[in-house]
Amino acid sequence: MGLTVATFSTPVVRGPAGEVVNLPEKAIVAMAYLISRGLRTISRAALAEFLWDENEQADSLANLRQMLARTRQRQGSGTASLFAADGPDIRLNAEGLNCDLLEFEAVDHRDPINALRNYLLIVKGPFLDGCRMNSMASNLWVEAERSTQIKKMTAALAAALARNDARTHATLLRDAGNHVLALDRHNEEAFQALLSLYALTGQHNQARVLTAQYQDRLRRDLDLPVRAAAVSTVKPTVRAQDEHVPPATRPAGSLANLPRVLLVPPGPVADIDGRLAGALVDDVTIGLCRARSVSVVASHTARRVALQGEPTAELYRKHNVAYALETRLGSGRDAAMLFASLTDVDNDHLVWAERFDLSAGQLSRSYRDIVQRIVSATADQVEQQEFRKIRFVAAPDAYQHYLLGQYHLKKIDLPNLRRAKRSFRSALNEAPTLSSAFSGLSRTEHLEWLVTARGDGDLLRSAEHHALDAIRTDAGNAGGYHQLGVVKLYHSAFDESLEVFEEAEHIAPSHADLIADYADTLVHASEPDRALEKIECAIDLNPLCPDVYWWTAAGANYCLERYETALSCIDRMEDSSAITRLAAACWAMLGDQKKARALMRRTMEFYPDFEVEKWLSIMPVKENWQREQYREGLKRAGFQ
Repeated sequence: MGLTVATFSTPVVRGPAGEVVNLPEKAIVAMAYLISRGLRTISRAALAEFLWDENEQADSLANLRQMLARTRQRQGSGTASLFAADGPDIRLNAEGLNCDLLEFEAVDHRDPINALRNYLLIVKGPFLDGCRMNSMASNLWVEAERSTQIKKMTAALAAALARNDARTHATLLRDAGNHVLALDRHNEEAFQALLSLYALTGQHNQARVLTAQYQDRLRRDLDLPVRAAAVSTVKPTVRAQDEHVPPATRPAGSLANLPRVLLVPPGPVADIDGRLAGALVDDVTIGLCRARSVSVVASHTARRVALQGEPTAELYRKHNVAYALETRLGSGRDAAMLFASLTDVDNDHLVWAERFDLSAGQLSRSYRDIVQRIVSATADQVEQQEFRKIRFVAAPDAYQHYLLGQYHLKKIDLPNLRRAKRSFRSALNEAPTLSSAFSGLSRTEHLEWLVTARGDGDLLRSAEHHALDAIRTDAGNAGGYHQLGVVKLYHSAFDESLEVFEEAEHIAPSHADLIADYADTLVHASEPDRALEKIECAIDLNPLCPDVYWWTAAGANYCLERYETALSCIDRMEDSSAITRLAAACWAMLGDQKKARALMRRTMEFYPDFEVEKWLSIMPVKENWQREQYREGLKRAGFQ
């Protein structure tokens, strides 16, 4: 037939004399699909559904007939047709066909250096770059093929880097790593391979530049920045879960006792390739590496575990896995679904499960949301499960003290705040540089300042001190920035507070508590509409949320004069004793003096020294209208 087809980068077809043959795009896609699947024959109906996925089969079959006719016409009479009709089937005429996809599949990995050289010659750009896919199946297939191709290249890169003579091939390895990152901007394995290469060759400045570029790329593209990597000149290996604290300063027990999570990628099901969902699981792994309540098994090990067949309790124990996030693919007529389930390995207990829509029309819009939801749910469910295990332990370690502190913060009252404070201090006694405990301690102090309403400056100063300690011990932990933003708010530094919260949200975009406090800051900054958007997002991330979320929602609705909605938010709280003054103001603004006065008297029983003007003098609000609205409601309710 004499056709040469390039499928990497923008597809190009050339004839025997090197002339460009302008074949229909769908013909090239169909050819590549059959080659990738090792097929030479396919039914008309199956190929039509793969290419167009029309609601009516007759439409897609008509499209297929037109595509085949245009292919024959554009090839001309000098060469055999790329496709031949064989009754109800379509046959690919592969005789004399030269295709770079076939060359890619034939690359020999026994010599990874030669494999990399071949890959760099073959892969000029993304597979079928610029081709428009008109069906769910074709979209999933092309993304899965790209993922597989990149994984083969990164596997060869890792194998070449492990060779004793890797240093002599440094230029090739660098070019290969950069090429993979050009194809896959967020490829963690290529990033780590380049860091290891720079460490091996002593190029520390290049390592720092690469790290900064990679962090900025994740921040801008996915809101999932990585931590700064520690590059060693002795052992050029980067471990994602250990990057945030240098080994020499990491306290004993601060990470060793964290429950370990392994994310198992799915395998293929029917016509849907699990490699696309596997790539999504890789991004979840990156996200979980930022969580402070779990440690994570690296993606490479997770894939190796998955290749060993059905995971067993013995296999999990071998890798010290406490929780397994197992994923599988299911398919219906119109959608592909990713099913995720989190299991406590010790007792084979299902902790959490959910399914996610991977259909082509939804995936481009929902990919980041899926990653964030899985990260948030996994970290939150592991933390809750671990707390149930250690609640009555006689001598908890640092991590367990931290979980106890988090548990006591579920209720916002003085007894629980003080219990939380003791727990966080105990955690710091066990691990003096545990950043999360510093940020937890800062949180208890600002909440105590808020609940007591006494304007205690020492509490706020201590909260700011502990927030800065959290940042100092781990600048990659959003918790320190989170609490510093809160303290800046109560110092009436509204613009500074919002800037700090924006930085914190970039670091941890699915941290529900952080987003809830961001919303509270927006309330006080006299932006209640934006505040409601944030608090709704926080509640969506954490549906069984603590009372403080509803407190913030109530405050935002009060500012918008939605007093009944504010009261419905207060009714959602398990313990609304700390917010009775706002409830009293709502009823007063609605004209129900009886309920307003009853709540006023209840408030004064809890806080007998509460005074409206004193409270308003210390309560930070940016715009005077908001202060006047609070004053009016409280005065109408009978507060003095």
